[in-house]
Amino acid sequence: MAKIYRVIMLLSKDEKADDDKVKARLDTCKACDYLADATCQACGCYVELRAARKDSKCPYKKWNV
Repeated sequence: MAKIYRVIMLLSKDEKADDDKVKARLDTCKACDYLADATCQACGCYVELRAARKDSKCPYKKWNV
């Protein structure tokens, strides 16, 4: 997880989603059956990193933001 957070910290302002969007995305992921150990078991992504990127989308269209 430390490496994931380091990568998130290295994202430029233009690449990062705002804090409210990240929180909403992660709340959705936390309620999803596919989440296990900070990884989406459906697509294999690290949800913290995917949620932090402004241009990211849930491949299963579960994010409304």
